[in-house]
Amino acid sequence: SMLTINAVLKNKTELDNPALMNYLVGPTINHVYGEPEDADMKAHSISLEMYPLSSLGVKVAYLKLDDEGPHTYELDKVDAKDKTAYTMGFDYSFRQNVMFTMEYSLVHPDRQDIKNYSDLLAVMTIAF
Repeated sequence: SMLTINAVLKNKTELDNPALMNYLVGPTINHVYGEPEDADMKAHSISLEMYPLSSLGVKVAYLKLDDEGPHTYELDKVDAKDKTAYTMGFDYSFRQNVMFTMEYSLVHPDRQDIKNYSDLLAVMTIAF
């Protein structure tokens, strides 16, 4: 079994000149792409992996990400700054040096206009 706990203690971005951000200026609207002010992110996660067989591991995990700065979004992208995610998955070792991993994450973003936000990850690791 393995328990992993992670915490971002400090991740601060201070802009030297926010006026240098990318602007799209229209006749009546100004859009800023990127964060127009200083940002400070906090995050933590916990993951539990258990190995009922030496070749098979199952995993459950929780992640909370909170970017406390102001947010601007590019509407053509799924751009969620704050989110909570729940993950489940497994590892299977075919041999000592060949492992397959699959994880599914269900993400709950703070943006109300995102209906479904999920990830399916598959990784094949070959060590040599």
